[in-house]
Amino acid sequence: MEYSLLFLFLEGDDDERFFEQILLERFQELYTEVKIWKYAKKTDIQRKRFIDIVNNEDNWNYLCFRDFDSNTCITSKKESIISKFDRIVIENIFVVVEEIESWYLAGVDNDFLRSIGATNLMDCPSIYITKEKFNHIIPKEMPRIQFMRKILQSYDIDLALTNNKSLKYLFDTLFSIEDG
Repeated sequence: MEYSLLFLFLEGDDDERFFEQILLERFQELYTEVKIWKYAKKTDIQRKRFIDIVNNEDNWNYLCFRDFDSNTCITSKKESIISKFDRIVIENIFVVVEEIESWYLAGVDNDFLRSIGATNLMDCPSIYITKEKFNHIIPKEMPRIQFMRKILQSYDIDLALTNNKSLKYLFDTLFSIEDG
């Protein structure tokens, strides 16, 4: 395989943790090398320069992931990303609905949550989970990061693809995975 490099543009640590545990291996099947680039603490100039560098290299590519954050529609969210990143290609943008926490909870069910001590359970599939709702589900004596790690250890990707349309869209678009 000819050398190819993919940069995953992610917002922060929670995104990085999810991608490293659940998605990185799948991207590595498509690219020789995959690197995570966290953009949340970068300036607009740093983002634009980095995109220019990637765009000017043969066999380098990027995908940008951003939370929906209660926007009006995915198109307007993508447009706001383009305005911040300037030369980013719209086809390389994936919007996580509602937020990355939705992707975490998509791969577990209430039985799992009960088994780790959660008393506040999901009342619907996880597509509309916000950080606030996610934090409300965390067992009282458990640190947030530990809760996330427990989810990732028991993650059911087939359940996740059923529960979250934006995660399923990513798989259908990039990995050509059929329904589990």
